[in-house]
Formats: sequence, structure tokens, C-alpha cells
Amino acid sequence: MTESFRFDAGVGDRNSPIESEPYAQRWRIDLQAAVEHLSIYPSKVHSLYELGTSYRLWTFLKNASGKAFSSFSEFCVTPKPHGLGSNETTIRAALEDYLGKRGAQLETVAEPRPANQYTGSATDHNGPKQNTGTLRRLRAINRAPEAVREAYRDGRISQTVAAQLGPKNPTPGQAAKIAEAASAIRKTKNRRESNRTALNILGRPERTRVERAMSNVRRMTESELYDFEDLFNAHMQSRRRP
Repeated sequence: MTESFRFDAGVGDRNSPIESEPYAQRWRIDLQAAVEHLSIYPSKVHSLYELGTSYRLWTFLKNASGKAFSSFSEFCVTPKPHGLGSNETTIRAALEDYLGKRGAQLETVAEPRPANQYTGSATDHNGPKQNTGTLRRLRAINRAPEAVREAYRDGRISQTVAAQLGPKNPTPGQAAKIAEAASAIRKTKNRRESNRTALNILGRPERTRVERAMSNVRRMTESELYDFEDLFNAHMQSRRRP
């Protein structure tokens, strides 16, 4: 592509409406500078990243061909001045150092958005390369009360249980139980206590070890079941010995 056909990245205007191309262009310049000094100013990258994800600012920006970015990953790897000239993995690693791994998980995942005039497609804006179940649970945790998100970041509640506290469109009865659980979780000290407290309030008692074991057994292949049977029988024989 010749230079004459390249679209100008623009310098932007911080005083423009936040959901506009001029504001997004200014945000891009600030984020480019922060990413350039990522190891020194991770907090600045975090604040700008949070601003960008809140308003999906990269969807207001275009690449050198004049085409709108369809994902945050695409915006990351696109060379400057139109993109960050970096990669999402590097930014995520820095956020993990700054926020902790669980905090970075929540910061770098968001609800999928429907197609709109800027992206032209319904895509996840970013998101770590994780399976669908993990992404679904992380999105649910982001919908949960702050006390639940804080407990998850601190490792005081499991991902599976925390996700149950962030359903879409909860009924008034569900919302009341979620609020009660969130209040109780503020006082819990460890993961087991938080899980048990939340599940009891939701009316879903924690599964016993036998129930959890059987859940794994049901997922085994035929060959794994035979191996498990041999190991289990040997274990039971050893337990029966005087």
C-alpha cells in the first residue's frame, strides 16, 4: 500500500464526547505511550485499559486501510500509529503482575457485544484464550456484587460458586439471596467457608466428596473406568487389612 492511500491515525481531542472517534484517537495515543513503558507504569495501562473496555473505544478507530477494528486483539497487534504495536499477551502479563492473575482474568474478559455500526460483527472484544465454560463463568462473576469479585480476586471463593452469584436478569428473590450471600462473604476467611456460605444461602448445599467423585467417574471413558476399578479395588483391599 502506498503512503497516499494510508488513513491518518489522527491526534484526537480529549474534550470530545467520550464515545467518539476524536476521543478514541486521544485515548489510543495515551495508551500507546503507557504500553511503551508498561513495566514502569502498569497502573496507567490498567486505568486506560479499563476506560477503553468500558466504552469499547477501539471500535471507533480504524486501521491504515480505513477499516474499523473488530477486536481488541486486532487493535493490539496492529503497528503504530494505528494500533498499539504490541500484543495482548504482553499487556495481560503486566496486568497479572499488577492485579494478580485472578484480577487480570476479570479485567480482560467482557460480555460479547452484538453487531453495531462500528465493528460490523458480533465478536468478543478481547478475552484470554480460554474455553467457553471458563469465559461464561468469568462474565458471570463480573456481573456479581463487588464483594464476590473481590473474594474471587483474593482466592477466597471458587470460580464455579462465584459465577452462580452473577446470573443474567435475576428475579427479585434471586437478587435478595445474592445480596445476602455477598454480605456474608465479606466476613468469610477462606475459600471453603465462602463456598459453603454462598451455596447454603442460594439453597444449593455443597456437594459431598462422594458426589464430586461420582461426577468425575461419570465422565470417564470405558478404559479409564477399568483402570479406576482396579485402583479402587486395590485401595479397598488395603483398607480392609488389619
